Amino acid sequence: MTENTLTLQVAGAPYEVPSPPAAIGLALQASYVIARARRAQKPPPAYALERMARYDDGASDLDEDSLGPAWQQMIDAGVPIHDLRRAAQAAYTWIVTGSEAAAQAVMGGGASGEAKGPGPSTSTGAASTTKRRASTSGTTSRRRTSPA
Repeated sequence: MTENTLTLQVAGAPYEVPSPPAAIGLALQASYVIARARRAQKPPPAYALERMARYDDGASDLDEDSLGPAWQQMIDAGVPIHDLRRAAQAAYTWIVTGSEAAAQAVMGGGASGEAKGPGPSTSTGAASTTKRRASTSGTTSRRRTSPA
């Protein structure tokens, strides 16, 4: 892998995702800025909206543009849609953050990109022997007495 490509393990096969052309990369970064602003309930910056308006010609797709040629390779290989979408999100994350580690985290794995299953459980299943702390409210419940 070079600095300009990201290798993702998807459905057991490696796929090379190249760095996109500048216009697409800048549009993807603008979409990230817009999404962050909206999550923070703030208006998106004008430059980001303008950049997205130039990019969004109705024929563009963020997922497909994030993966580049790997998109069609995955479709041709019959990759399940869930895996395709996760790979697109990983590529998008790599493009907007510049972090391979963040992209691999989206895939659910470490540096290899392989998804990891749940880790080993640290619970033994035994009941806790820690006693519950007594109430400190200063009130007590009255005991019910049974009729004699």
